[in-house]
Amino acid sequence: MKLAEFEIQTALYARLNENIDCPVYDDTPQDVQYPHVTIGEFITVPDTVKCNAFVIAGSVHGWDKGGSRKSIIEIMSDVIERITVSTDSTTNFLTLTNFSVHNQLLVSNNTIKDIDGETWHSIATIEFQVKQN
Repeated sequence: MKLAEFEIQTALYARLNENIDCPVYDDTPQDVQYPHVTIGEFITVPDTVKCNAFVIAGSVHGWDKGGSRKSIIEIMSDVIERITVSTDSTTNFLTLTNFSVHNQLLVSNNTIKDIDGETWHSIATIEFQVKQN
C-alpha cells in the first residue's frame, strides 16, 4: 500500500502556483516575501472498509505581514476556490498518478493574528478522499 501524500502535495503546489497571485512554498525560505502561501502538514487515515483507500487531511497556510485581515481572507478564499470549487461544472479534483481523488472539500479555515502582532495567519484544512489505482 502506497501513501498519496507526496502526490497530493505535488498536485496541490502546481494548482496553487499556477492560479494565485502570491508565491507558494512547500518549504518557506528564510527571506520570504509577504503575502505568501505554504503547503503544510498531511494526516493520512486508511479507510478500513475500502481496500487501498485513504482519507487525507492537509493544511494550506496563508501569511500576510503588514496587510489586513481582509487581505489574507481574500488570498485564502482564492486558494480554497482553486481547490474545492469547480468553475466549469465539472470536477475540480487534483490529478494524481497512482491514486484517484473521489472527493476534496474544505473542513475548516481559521484566521488569526500571529504571535508577533503583525502577521495574519490563515489555516485551511482540506480533506481528500483517495483510492489507489
